[in-house]
Amino acid sequence: MIDTPPQRRPWARNYIQRFADVEMADPIREALLRYVTVRAAVLRPKSVESLINDLLPFADYLTTAHPEVTYLENLARRHIEGFLVWNRIRTWRGQRAAAGAGRTISKAVIQSTVLSVRNLLDDITEWGSEQAPPRRLIFVADVPKLDQPLPRALPPDIDAAVMNAVSQLDDSFARIGLTVLRGAGLRVGELLDLELASVIDYGPAGTWLKVPLGRLATEHMVPLSAATIAALDQRTTARGVCRPLPHPRTGELTDFVFVAHGRRLSQSGFATDYSLPSSPAGCVGTGVRPWW
Repeated sequence: MIDTPPQRRPWARNYIQRFADVEMADPIREALLRYVTVRAAVLRPKSVESLINDLLPFADYLTTAHPEVTYLENLARRHIEGFLVWNRIRTWRGQRAAAGAGRTISKAVIQSTVLSVRNLLDDITEWGSEQAPPRRLIFVADVPKLDQPLPRALPPDIDAAVMNAVSQLDDSFARIGLTVLRGAGLRVGELLDLELASVIDYGPAGTWLKVPLGRLATEHMVPLSAATIAALDQRTTARGVCRPLPHPRTGELTDFVFVAHGRRLSQSGFATDYSLPSSPAGCVGTGVRPWW
């Protein structure tokens, strides 16, 4: 036991000190501090830190580009339009300024800043603050859109290497589960909800898998390859005879495929315990829908 309390790191400051370090008009600083104090009552510390990181650049911009604006109620649309343009090309500030010298902020930070400023103006208007602007200044069309790249299939050589690593796994749950995930394009939840009656033989049309209700709340049929059918047959044989278990959605007694010792494997357990330990191209884990 010691009498001296631990020394805080130089950068571990409270938000009052953070706002004191940035030059801005006192009424604007007072309004922002009051807003952050109210929001801090319902946000996690990291969320409060992110909010401050978004509001400080806005205050810095007003001080530099529009020093005549000393109250938030004096804001006009032209001020916001200038801020939106400046925000897209601004560089890092604070601790990341040195590491990212000369580099502009990411698109995610650009969007987060605009959203935080919009929420600020909307909230103080709803609260009836004296500094609330007389009209809405930031609209939905002003919020930058983030890129949403489509998933890409693995190249054939990477796909072959991944499945070769899967085939060498000692745990049968992992080996069979990942094989069926890849072969039928299932989500983990859909895989664990498979029932014994899900595999249907249509004769000349081949063997198909009836995928249960999943994320999209719809059922669909998937044709199965010989390797996927063999994996499901192996799991069914190893499963043996088990008592039916209540379905988590309907409560009806159901014969699930992936059960062990009378219990179902949970989705989080499968994603954590039965992920690929080291596979090519960083293809680790099964917590996302496979696009192999």
